[in-house]
Amino acid sequence: QQHLHRLLFSFFSVYFQPIMDLRNSRLAGAEALLRWNEPDLGFVAPDVFIPIAEETGQIRELGGLVLEESMTALFQWNQVLPEFSISVNISPGQLSRGDLHSRLQSLISRYSVRPANIKLEITENMLLEDKNVSLLQNVRELGIRLVMDDFGTGYSSFAYLQKNLFDVLKIDKSFLLRLLEDEKAAPLVQAMVQMAHSLGLEVVAEGIETNEVAEYMANLDCEMG
Repeated sequence: QQHLHRLLFSFFSVYFQPIMDLRNSRLAGAEALLRWNEPDLGFVAPDVFIPIAEETGQIRELGGLVLEESMTALFQWNQVLPEFSISVNISPGQLSRGDLHSRLQSLISRYSVRPANIKLEITENMLLEDKNVSLLQNVRELGIRLVMDDFGTGYSSFAYLQKNLFDVLKIDKSFLLRLLEDEKAAPLVQAMVQMAHSLGLEVVAEGIETNEVAEYMANLDCEMG
């Protein structure tokens, strides 16, 4: 398995995108992002290679690589920033394998990291099967926090929020990118933040690229960006 990880890492690497606390402009965590830098093609977009990895089953090994690298980084960061957290995207292939709970339990023990500093990002389509909901509930019992990813792009997100399964709601970047240009985007974003808070959820806004948007979201009491 270690040989496989070394082989995969020669092609893929994990980048960490900062997550800022919008209330005090401090670094609060990071999201682990898998990147492929192909020698001839350059950087290949994740929306190109991730579906292929899902289809071929290789996403399980790649997902394992991301988890390993994330726990290593989390342990190092927590030596300086005890509350620093890392968010990791979990794929349907990883979840369907059925061993996510034991894998995470092993990583937490091996790297001596706090479960509360681990956030797993879950997309809505992964909740269509009841067995997946049960698997995620077991994972959450470890103390790990769950994030509903891409909120606002699905058709039944509200129903899943009522299951008391999630700790964080992540507003999709498509809303943030047009926040200041599209007059219809602003009230939708405001409504999402208010709804999340009414359910006791923390909010992270994806895709903040300017200070103006960061300030706007901070004024809405959005915690993270």
